[in-house]
Amino acid sequence: MINFRTYVNEATLDISTMSKQLAGVQRSEILKKAIVSGSKLETKKGNVVLNWINDQDRNAFDMNDFQNAFKDGKSYKKIFITSDGDELKLNDIIKTAMFGGGAGSSGGSKNTAKVESGQCVYLAALYNGRKFKDVTDSLDDAEMSAVASKYNISVSLDEVATMNDAWVESSIIVAQKLKSFLGNKSYVFHHQSPFVKNLYGAYSKLNKQLPSPFRGPDKWNPADIWAVDGVENHDWYQYNSLAELNNELKEMYVKRQCVGISLKQASGKVDLVEKNTDGFIRRPIRMIKYDNGRKGVFDSKHCTIYGTENFIMPMKVYDGLFGGFAGEVQLKRARGGKVRGTLIDELIKIRPKFSDKDLARNVQRPSPNFIEECYNTYLAVTQNKREFKNKDEFIKQFKITAKKNKSLVFSKFKAMDMIGRLINQRNRKHEIVDALAAYAMAESKDSGPYVIAKW
Repeated sequence: MINFRTYVNEATLDISTMSKQLAGVQRSEILKKAIVSGSKLETKKGNVVLNWINDQDRNAFDMNDFQNAFKDGKSYKKIFITSDGDELKLNDIIKTAMFGGGAGSSGGSKNTAKVESGQCVYLAALYNGRKFKDVTDSLDDAEMSAVASKYNISVSLDEVATMNDAWVESSIIVAQKLKSFLGNKSYVFHHQSPFVKNLYGAYSKLNKQLPSPFRGPDKWNPADIWAVDGVENHDWYQYNSLAELNNELKEMYVKRQCVGISLKQASGKVDLVEKNTDGFIRRPIRMIKYDNGRKGVFDSKHCTIYGTENFIMPMKVYDGLFGGFAGEVQLKRARGGKVRGTLIDELIKIRPKFSDKDLARNVQRPSPNFIEECYNTYLAVTQNKREFKNKDEFIKQFKITAKKNKSLVFSKFKAMDMIGRLINQRNRKHEIVDALAAYAMAESKDSGPYVIAKW
C-alpha cells in the first residue's frame, strides 16, 4: 500500500503545544482522547490510528511529564505505533485544526472524508451508466446529483467537486477495478453513513467482550467505504459475539451484499487484495522453539520465538535505554508490525516479575537478589543448552555487561522472562503465538472482512 499523501513543510506537534489550551481544553487532553478513542490522526505516514509503544511513556504523558514522555535527551523519540507497525514521534503528528493549527497539507481528516466520499460518488456514477473516456474525465455537478440515491456520504457534493486531478484519476481507476471485481449489483456506496455507524457501533459493543479487545476500529476492519446491496436495514446489534457478527459479514461478502473497501490513492494500475474473507484465512501457527541469542545470552538484546509457517518474532527494546519493548513478527511472505510487550503480557495472562519501572531501577543498580533472579530466569529458559557452567560464570559476565550496556540487560531479562512465562502455558503457548501473528498481520479470527484497493 501507499499512504494517501506526502507531507512537506507542515507544522507538527511539539512539547510546547501539549501544555497550551484550545477552547479551554489542554491540547494534551485532545491528543489523549484521540488515541483512546481510536480516532485517526494526520501524520507524516498519512491518517492513522496511534497506540503507545510502552506504558512508561504513556504514564509520563498522563502525568504531564512531556519531557520524559516524548524526548530522549534533546531529541524526540519514537513513542507511538500505527496499525501498520510504523513507529512515530510526537513531531511526526501534523498540527491540524484540532490542535489549533491549519487544515493540514491536504485538508487533514476533512480532505480524507472528501476523497473517500468522492470515491463513493464515482462508483455510483460508473454503476449507473457513466462511461469514463480517460482518467481526466471528471463528473460535473449534474452527473453527481443524478445518482444521489446510490451513495450516502459524509460531505457535500460541493466539496467532492473540489477534488484535485490526482484524486479524480484515482477515483476513476479504482471504481473501474472494483466494478470488474464486484460484478453488477444494485449497490449503494457508503461513507460514514448511519449504516456504517450502526455496524461499527455493534462492533464496539462486542469488542469489549474479547479477552484482548482491538485497540481501535481500524484493527478490526480498516474499510474506508462500503458497497451495500439490499442489506441497508440489517440489524447489526442482534449478535452475541464479534465472531457471530464477523460470520455474517463474511457471508455477505461472499454474496457481494456488503463489502468493505480500504482505499489508497492510485495511479495507473490498481490491484485488489482480499483480507479475512473466508474464516481464519491463515493456517494456525504453532510455536516450535526459541533462542536467547544466536551467539550468547549477553551478545544481543533480543530473544527470538520460532513457529510453523516460517514464523519468527525477535523481542527486544526498540527505543532508548528501556523503552519500546516489542516483538516484531515476520512470516514467510510478509513482515508484520510490532506487537507491544504489554499486549504480549495480556495474552500470556501471567504478570511479569518486574514492572518496567522496577526493572529499570534494578538494572541501574543491580543488587545480589536481582542478579540471583536474573540467573534463575536464565536457568528456566536454557534447560537444553546452557552457555555458563555455573552461577559464578554467569554473575561475572552479567556484571561486565551491566556496566557496559544496561539497555541490553533490561531487554534481555524482559525477553527471557516473557519466554519463561510463555512456555509455562503448555499447549496454550501455540494459541498465543498464533494470536500474535494474527494481530501483527491484522488478520485475527476476530477481524472483519474487507478488500484493499492499491497500486
